[in-house]
Amino acid sequence: MADRTPSTRAALVEALELSGIILKNLELSEIPLSNITLKSARLARLLNDSVYEEVFQYEVGGDPTHPDGVPPHIFELASLAGRQYSERDRKTKEISEYFYLESINQMEETLRISENALLAAQDPDDSAAPRPFEMKGNSFERMGIRNNHAQAANRLSKSRALVYKYALQRHYELQFSGIADDVFSRIRLRVDGAVGTIVPSAVKNLQRFTNI
Repeated sequence: MADRTPSTRAALVEALELSGIILKNLELSEIPLSNITLKSARLARLLNDSVYEEVFQYEVGGDPTHPDGVPPHIFELASLAGRQYSERDRKTKEISEYFYLESINQMEETLRISENALLAAQDPDDSAAPRPFEMKGNSFERMGIRNNHAQAANRLSKSRALVYKYALQRHYELQFSGIADDVFSRIRLRVDGAVGTIVPSAVKNLQRFTNI
């Protein structure tokens, strides 16, 4: 993996503001996770963190595949994103490690479709109609839909946790690096200038009090 190189001060200031926006988007569920993850890719780019910039890009666009399978580099990025899972072979009973490659967009769409499918798969209100013992309405269909829904929700939760952890860690790093002082100084200068323009008498009063 490539080493991170220092970012410019302007980029760090923007990164601090952007990390706060990402955290707010996540905590208040303001926009889809796919959009938030794109912002996280920009955050990584501002910090010259090429590894996580690529991770977030694949989170949104899906991990690429080739005729010979998934390249080792992609497996490494997928592992960083927590996309691995274990599965036991029914015949050999051996446990193997796999990675799911669906994008966040695909998983969000799976959630939407499965929620609509669950509503459509409800049994009709016809309890008086006899049914064979082995056929209990749409229960098997609903079970499959619920499993798909639960899987997509679980995987989206992992992606959300990945983005949140990254944004939170970078936000605190930037806050305690001294960049926050520059941000607050810039805001203070902007406010001071506005006060002097809009309410000039207030500036005179403040000067009078400071001279006492």
